[in-house]
Amino acid sequence: MSDVQVAHTRMVTHDNGVTGVYVQVAQPVSDLSAALFAHDSIDVAWRVGLTFKPSDNPLVWLAGAELDSSLPPLLEIGNFIESTDTFLGPLTPGPVRFVHVRPAGGKGIWIEGPAAQTELAQVEAARAQRFMQAMVAPGSAQGAPDFAIFAVADGLLITQPQRVPGISLTPFEAGLGDDVMKVLNRIIRGRGIPKMLDPQAWRKQMQANRPAVLIECRVRAENEEIATSFSREKIKRLLDMLTLRRGAAATLVAGVIVAHSGQGKQKLHGVWVEHGGYTENLLGGLLAGEDVHALQKTWTGMQANPQAQLWVSLYADAVRDPRWDYQFFRCFSLLEAIADEVVPAGFPIVDEAGNPRPLGNSNKNYSTKEARGKVYALLLRLDGAAANDSLWDSVGLWAQVRNDVAHDGEWQAPSPNESSLHAATRAAIISAGHDGTFESGTRPFVNRIRDYVKRTLYAAIFGSL
Repeated sequence: MSDVQVAHTRMVTHDNGVTGVYVQVAQPVSDLSAALFAHDSIDVAWRVGLTFKPSDNPLVWLAGAELDSSLPPLLEIGNFIESTDTFLGPLTPGPVRFVHVRPAGGKGIWIEGPAAQTELAQVEAARAQRFMQAMVAPGSAQGAPDFAIFAVADGLLITQPQRVPGISLTPFEAGLGDDVMKVLNRIIRGRGIPKMLDPQAWRKQMQANRPAVLIECRVRAENEEIATSFSREKIKRLLDMLTLRRGAAATLVAGVIVAHSGQGKQKLHGVWVEHGGYTENLLGGLLAGEDVHALQKTWTGMQANPQAQLWVSLYADAVRDPRWDYQFFRCFSLLEAIADEVVPAGFPIVDEAGNPRPLGNSNKNYSTKEARGKVYALLLRLDGAAANDSLWDSVGLWAQVRNDVAHDGEWQAPSPNESSLHAATRAAIISAGHDGTFESGTRPFVNRIRDYVKRTLYAAIFGSL
């Protein structure tokens, strides 16, 4: 963002610890400010704002700063503007780079010129190598091909690139929502309304409401399917983490995967639209829930119950999550939260014969103090039953998934050190599938708990919980 032409810069650290920064401009200016950026193998980042004062020479300006000794030794002066306010933003390098290297001992004139430029080239090369290296998908052989994934996410505002090894995020104007504008204009035109949406105003509003990022991801994998699924999972985890740092939850929209096809050329291997595959109710009409009378009744009940509104919102968040283990974890946690509100605390759990259920290898028995007990008691309440041994076994499997995901962060693949409970739960999930695979079993396994969540929510809405 420099708008001042600079001829030369110099940095000198004096014995009192103050570093003088001297700038010679190409032509006189009324004010001058700039910033110091620190280079290392991870990033080039803003560190110190500089507001200069004029010297006796109208082309020479002076500033001083006490630099932290922990700063990297390579600094760059940049973003020169004719102002007294420093620009707190990313470095925008011009055709000439003003870089300086801390002198030996930390005092005296900082190294500049060719030696500093060589240091800059080495640091930038190390930085590029660090972030351009491909992530390796599990099970990839030594000579597995490299793939590049280019994706778009919205709902995340960043002003400069954010990177981790293998993935980079860059802000850009994506033009998202142009299709919606065209649809809305068609609706407006169809209603006979003369004034249409202005494309320029629409794009400005969409850019403000849906700031977009370009995501580049490099993956080494056996094939494009593995590369796509692996990179999508890594990208979503990075977006989750950025929610902590930026306060906004980004949404992955779509992406493409490309690979080298020889002679320096790249070939498009595939494209995906996130959440693009509709997998829920394919039926229509009354039997599929398209009942306006029932909808009005449900809507009225929910409007009168703020707690039910919260629970329905949490369930919708769970359904939106494409990861089966996260979706399952959210559903179980929701049942547990509802049970905390409606199930008596410390109530003993018994089997169909009326006997207490032992709590593991301890001398205690299950009650509604434990997560399994309280969720089981909640579902019994829905069924109007005193006990159900089959349901108890099912909730045990659910609690195991919940515990394993909470402990490990995700459902873990088979391993030599896995617990017998984890292995038994995996076998139960496999048995729920149609083809004997774990993947096919996850959907009916998740659907079972979702069915109970829906029943619980309807009961809450209608006041029968």
